[in-house]
Amino acid sequence: MGSRKKETKVCDTDRISQLPDPLISEILCHLSTKDAVRTSVLSTRWRNLWQSVPELDLNSYVFSDVNCFVSFAESFFHPHMESWIRKLELNMSKSPDDKSFLNRWIDAVSRRQIICPNEAILEKLISGPPLLEDLTLIRSLANIAKVLQVRSQTLKRIVIDEPFAKVVIDAPLLQFLRTCIYTTKNFEIINLGFSTKLDFGVAYAHATYSTSLIHGILTDISRVRDLVISLDFWKDIFLYSKSGPVLQFYNLSHLKTEFSKSDLEMLPTLLESCPKLESLILEMVKDPSMRGKKKRRTKGDISSSA
Repeated sequence: MGSRKKETKVCDTDRISQLPDPLISEILCHLSTKDAVRTSVLSTRWRNLWQSVPELDLNSYVFSDVNCFVSFAESFFHPHMESWIRKLELNMSKSPDDKSFLNRWIDAVSRRQIICPNEAILEKLISGPPLLEDLTLIRSLANIAKVLQVRSQTLKRIVIDEPFAKVVIDAPLLQFLRTCIYTTKNFEIINLGFSTKLDFGVAYAHATYSTSLIHGILTDISRVRDLVISLDFWKDIFLYSKSGPVLQFYNLSHLKTEFSKSDLEMLPTLLESCPKLESLILEMVKDPSMRGKKKRRTKGDISSSA
């Protein structure tokens, strides 16, 4: 038999394009922003990947006209884009007469999800952007030892999604705070105003809370007009004050909480505690074990408004 030449197969599969978007974005980090943009011509798969590169170096020197540079850079700061930004370096030889684009860029970056390796960097980031109004804090359970200082003259809304040892909030314009109550009070609001809305959930159903924690939460509740709170914690509040006079929340005018049929006996005491209540929303649950879980509203929800 005659010898056959071995056929060599050439693999023309584009394996890089098969990688997930976040991994490709990490690869593009090793290129200059200018070269990362050039990858958009490779295929439709790559057309917009350059817009989600987490490290940007934007330099107006490579553009003959500063307005062309601004037009190009705008593509990275669209407010509806979602991306992780670890580093932003901006160099401009000169700026156009209209500098409003700088505020738009800062605002767009501030609204994105940003990874910070430690509290010091995060604190500087929070206090820096002049347009930062909405902040969500997420932290790993494995690293909750330090206190985070949140100081901002513009923040209006704060959501604490994961447990911190303590978050100290100094935000004069704060309008909304949402957090979960753990075994200790993990937040402190300096100069809490009447206009701030508090939304308290509980991390552990049927947990027992210390007297000091309940006293701290009561102090916050007594200062606000608008409150969303878990009934599990309301019960602890009433047990805390059972031996004394009925608690009075004179500023509270809007309240939302959860009730089951067995809890309705608490309603008169609740109403007595809030003499200036104008709006009450009771989200009815079928069973106490369902409290704290996300539920769809039912026709059984009770809403009362003066």
